Amino acid sequence: MGIVDVLISDYSSVFFDFIPTEKPIIHYLYDIEEYTNLRGLNLTIDELPGYIAENTTNLVSLVEYSLSHPEPSYEYLQAKERFCPYDYGESSKHVVLRR
Repeated sequence: MGIVDVLISDYSSVFFDFIPTEKPIIHYLYDIEEYTNLRGLNLTIDELPGYIAENTTNLVSLVEYSLSHPEPSYEYLQAKERFCPYDYGESSKHVVLRR
């Protein structure tokens, strides 16, 4: 994931693994109503870090924007703190020091 500039995902939980990179995330939810009615969501749309694209035109625009503005928003950083509070790049060091 380190070489990826922008993550485009659907309803997958892969974005949780990507959050610590602080790189842009786009959730491509072209069938949001159908999916919500059929399967339901664990998080609300407002809780998802990054951007929401509901069609390909919007997706392309968001990819272009994300590539030129890769810095994370305040909301993104809040999601990182909420979902990945201990993922800050020194986990191995802490395991070794605890021995």
